[in-house]
Amino acid sequence: MLLRLARKVEEAHVLMTLAGFLNMGVVLVPMGRLAMCGGLFEPVGYALFTAGVALFLTAGLTLWRGLHDAPSNRLVTTGVYRWLRHPMYVGFIVAMLGADFITGSLPGLFVTLALFLPATQRRARHEELFLAREFGDEWEAYTSHTPSLLVMDWHRR
Repeated sequence: MLLRLARKVEEAHVLMTLAGFLNMGVVLVPMGRLAMCGGLFEPVGYALFTAGVALFLTAGLTLWRGLHDAPSNRLVTTGVYRWLRHPMYVGFIVAMLGADFITGSLPGLFVTLALFLPATQRRARHEELFLAREFGDEWEAYTSHTPSLLVMDWHRR
């Protein structure tokens, strides 16, 4: 069962990575540009991109410290993980949306929302199943008060 779950996580990772690369390529193609609102999209895009990269890097540093400064098999619940279960994924999505807005790429926006976001949600769901098995009650307590923004907790509502 654990091996099957690990395969699903890996498949979701591959889908997420492919959608991310597709988005990078599509953003660079000069077609379907957003030219509305008198250039409003570009400054919004820079704000989103900056916020997304900052969240991604902060989460990565927190995760690295949490995994290297403590015994192995520890659930990281400090830093930005105190407020959000998947801050690296959320940061990356926000940064991609920012890049789409900066370039005004409608195809990039489509790829981000229709392909990358669902692939990331799938990866997060499988990752959460693994973490629930690995950490049991500690994971349940953590998820009871920490939102995901990617995985809907319908059973808690």
